[in-house]
Amino acid sequence: DVRAAYKEWIRVLRHGGVFVNFDADYGYVSFTDLTRRLRQEGGKNAHEGIGEEVLDECDTIKRDLSISWVPRPVWDESVLRELGCVCVESDTGLSSRIYREQDDSWNPVAMFRLSCRRP
Repeated sequence: DVRAAYKEWIRVLRHGGVFVNFDADYGYVSFTDLTRRLRQEGGKNAHEGIGEEVLDECDTIKRDLSISWVPRPVWDESVLRELGCVCVESDTGLSSRIYREQDDSWNPVAMFRLSCRRP
C-alpha cells in the first residue's frame, strides 16, 4: 500500500523536513519481454543474468500491485499533496543523467526523483 507508506514516511518526518524518493514507473513494463528484447539486440542492462522464470515471477507480482496501474510520478505527486506536503517536485530526466551508456548497471526503465517538504 504505497499511499499508506507515504503517509507514514511523512508522519515521521520532522516539520520542515525534506522527503526524497527515487523510483521508476515499472508498472507499464514487462521485465520478461524487455529483457528478452534487449538480449536479442545484444544490449547490456541491470537485468542481465536473471532467468526468465524469475522475471516472469516479478511480472506476476507487479501486476497484482495497485501502484502498477497508475501513471507515475504524477500519481505520487498527487498523493504527497493530499498528505499536506509542499514544494512537491519530480525529476523525470534522472536516468539520462545517471546512465550515460548502456553498461551492466543500465536500467532500461526510466527512473525519477520525487521530493517534497513537510510544512
